[in-house]
Amino acid sequence: MENATPQPNPLVGTLFLERFLIESSIGTGGAGSVYKCFDQLLNRPVALKLLHQENLDSDEKLDRFQREAQLLNQLSHPNVMSVYSFGVTPDWQPYLVLPYVEGSSLARSIEDHCLDLNLAISILLNICDALIHLHNHGIIHRDLKPGNIMITTNENGTVTAQLVDFGIAKSTSTTRADIQKLTATGEIFGSPSYMSPEQWRGGQIDYRTDIYSFGVLMYEVFSAKLPWTVENLVAVMLDKADLKATPLYNHALDEKPVNLSTEMKGVVLKAMELDISKRFQTMIELKKKLLETPECFRTGNSDTMTINRVKSSSTTIEHANSKNPGSSFIVWRVGILPASRVLTLIAFIFILAASSLAWYTKNTLDGKLFWLKTRLILNSPPAVSQQIELANELYSNKRESDAVALYLCLDNSSVLKQVDSRSAALIMNRLAESGDSDNSKLYARRALDLFDQLSHRAEKENKFGAAIEYAKLALQNRQRESQRNSTLEGLAHFHLSQLYEKEREQEKTKAPHNVTLEKQSYTEALKLLQRDLKANLPYVIMTEYNLALLCASQKQLDEELEHLEKALKLAKKAYSVKHPTVSIILKSLEELAHKYQIKGDTNKSGYAFGLARSER
Repeated sequence: MENATPQPNPLVGTLFLERFLIESSIGTGGAGSVYKCFDQLLNRPVALKLLHQENLDSDEKLDRFQREAQLLNQLSHPNVMSVYSFGVTPDWQPYLVLPYVEGSSLARSIEDHCLDLNLAISILLNICDALIHLHNHGIIHRDLKPGNIMITTNENGTVTAQLVDFGIAKSTSTTRADIQKLTATGEIFGSPSYMSPEQWRGGQIDYRTDIYSFGVLMYEVFSAKLPWTVENLVAVMLDKADLKATPLYNHALDEKPVNLSTEMKGVVLKAMELDISKRFQTMIELKKKLLETPECFRTGNSDTMTINRVKSSSTTIEHANSKNPGSSFIVWRVGILPASRVLTLIAFIFILAASSLAWYTKNTLDGKLFWLKTRLILNSPPAVSQQIELANELYSNKRESDAVALYLCLDNSSVLKQVDSRSAALIMNRLAESGDSDNSKLYARRALDLFDQLSHRAEKENKFGAAIEYAKLALQNRQRESQRNSTLEGLAHFHLSQLYEKEREQEKTKAPHNVTLEKQSYTEALKLLQRDLKANLPYVIMTEYNLALLCASQKQLDEELEHLEKALKLAKKAYSVKHPTVSIILKSLEELAHKYQIKGDTNKSGYAFGLARSER
C-alpha cells in the first residue's frame, strides 16, 4: 500500500486576526498547535498557540488554556517563556501569542550528546533561577522535563535556557479558587518519568514536587539516562513494588566521561529523594549546594569562584615626556637655528595660525563642520560615530538644516548600517520630522520599525520606562505615514497602555502618574478600534474592561459601571454566557454593586446587581 501524501496545513500562509501571518507549523500536542508567525504590527517573529477545535466545547480545557496565559503574564524572568498577548477571536478561537525562540529543546541536546560539563552546569543553573522565580510567585510547574526547556544561543555565543509550557502549572494562591478547582487533589498531571511519588499517588503537592523533577532532570543531563527502568516505574505506580525498595541505578553517575564528584551526586540524589521530607525543601537551598560542588568551581559557574577570579589589578603607566620632545622643544630648536629674524617670524606666525585653526575646528560648530567637509573632500572621512555626534550637536543647537544635510549624507553612503539601532532610529526620526525631504514618509516607516524593535527589546529586559518612550516614538512615526491604519494604530495604543501598567506594577509608588497616561492611551485605542468593531471585538471588550479596572483603582464608580456595562453588552455578542470573559465581567459587576451598597447608593447597587444576575 502506498503511503498517503501528507496534507498541507490549511492555516499556513493565512493572516490571523489581520495581523499575524502564519508561516509554518512548529508542533502539535494533545491540547493545541503552535505556529511560527510574523507580527505585522510590531515587525517581529512570534509563536502562535491555538487550541484544537475539538477542545473548544470543553470548559475545562478552555479554562486551562486561559490559566496558562494568566500564569505566564505574572512572570517576568529571562529563563521563563513570557507571553505577549492572549485572547479569543470572534469565532471562539482562543489563542496565545508567545516569543518565537530560535533553538532546540534540552531533550534534543541530551539525545545528540552535545552537552559538555560547562554547558550542562550553565543550563541547570538557568533552570534553578527559573524555578526560584516561579516558586516566589506561588506557582508549581508540575511538568518539568527536557522537552519543556528551550536552549538558545545569542549573537555573543551565550547559551540561555528557558522554561516553557505552563499548561498544567498550578497556582498556590488562596485567592484564586477558580484556578485551584482545576488542579484539585486526586488529579494526576505530568510526564511519568519525571513525576514525584506524591504525583503518582494523586496526593497533595507543593514546591518540592518540582525539586524532585529537577533531580531527575539533573540525573538525565549528566548520564543521558533516566533513573528508573520502565518496569520499575510501572511497578511503583501500580503499587506492585515497595516504593523505598525500588533502587536507582546510581552507577550511571560514575561512568565516564561524567565521573561526577561525591558532592554533585549527593545533590542529585537528595533532590530525587522519594521521601518528600528528605529532599531539598527549597530551590534556593538546592542551588546553594549546587554552586558549592567541585564541578561548578571547575567550570567557573560558581558565584564564589567568580569572585575569587576577579581580582583588582593596577597597571603603572610610565610617562616619557623627557624622552619624547614636544612642540615646545621643536619651537625652541627653530628659534636657535642660524636663520634671519624674518624666517623666525614666519615660523612663529605659521605655528600660531596652525594652533588657531586647531582650536577653531575643535571648539566651534562652524570649525567642526569645516573640518568634516575638508576630510570628505580629501576622501578621508572621520569615524561614523564622530559624524553622528556632530550632526546631533548641530541639531541640538537649532541648526536643523545642517544636521539634516549631514544625516542624509550618512544615509546615502549606507554607513548607518554600522551604528546601533537606537542611533539609527533617532536619525530616521529626525529626518522624518524635518519634512524637508520627499522621502520623509519612508524615513517614518524606517523609524517606526526600529523603535518597535527597541521597545520590544526593552520590554523583554523589564526596562518598561525605555519601552514606553520607544513605543511613543514608534506611534508618532506611524501617525506620519500617508496611509494610516486605524486598527494597527489602535493596537499600538493598546500595547502602550499595557506598558504603562507593567511599569506601574514594577515601580509601585514611583509611577502613579501612569494610571492617567494608561487611561488616556486605552481611551485612544478604543476610539480607533471601534472603527472596525467586527474585526477588533475582542480587543474592544478587553479595553472597556481594562478602563473599568482603572476607574475602580481611582474609586470612580459611575465610570466603572459605564465601562463594565459596555463590556458586558459586547461580550454577549461575541461569547456565550458561560465563557470566562463574560464570567469575569459579571463578577466585577457584583463587586461594584457591593461598593455602591457600602456607599449607600441603593439604586445603582440594585442596577449593577440586576445586570450581573440577568446572565446567571
